[in-house]
Amino acid sequence: GLDLAQHFHLRYCHDGGFFYKDPSGKWRRQDYSKRIIIPVFNLDAELVSFQGRDITGSAANKYLFPPGYAAAGRYLFNAHNVCGSKSVIIGEGVFDVMAIRSALDEECSLREVGAIGTFGKHLSDDQLMMLLTLKERGLEEVVFMWDGEPRAIQDACEAAQRASKLGLRCRIAILPPGKDPNEVAPSVVREAYWTAKVATLETLVKLKMTFALKVAQGSL
Repeated sequence: GLDLAQHFHLRYCHDGGFFYKDPSGKWRRQDYSKRIIIPVFNLDAELVSFQGRDITGSAANKYLFPPGYAAAGRYLFNAHNVCGSKSVIIGEGVFDVMAIRSALDEECSLREVGAIGTFGKHLSDDQLMMLLTLKERGLEEVVFMWDGEPRAIQDACEAAQRASKLGLRCRIAILPPGKDPNEVAPSVVREAYWTAKVATLETLVKLKMTFALKVAQGSL
């Protein structure tokens, strides 16, 4: 909706492009026509990158990234909007974060919970440092909510181990098999948050073993 578009500062490019110089100094043009423009900010709300998401379904690349800008994976999407939050849900893609934010906003008791994204099923060193800064600004808990695919759960366990070393309480949210936050009802997202498992060493070992078995079964 309009509120989400405003919250994430989304724009739409009907007909336009991004001009940049290649390594040889020659000007090049990236066509961003018929794409949603998604800005990426640092923790001080300064624009550091952006991406363009195709809405036609016919583009060779669903996402475009501007040359010369920082890789999105260095940052946590929407992190500038969660400074001061005690609990945040970490999704993967931009539209997963939007679905999580929408689901949280429907429940009054969850509106103070933040929603951020990693641009993939991993935590880079730069993203860990951003989490540490957020911790210094009040963050106490992170809940990993990547998709319900077995490998994604395993990756979430690995990320939780890294984040827990920062002194953060980590939990793992389990979505229906193979589903992203933007592929399930808002009530399912909220239930996954409420029932997320605390990432103790014992719990992480059990989750890894359980979902490693599912991965193996899926490859048979």
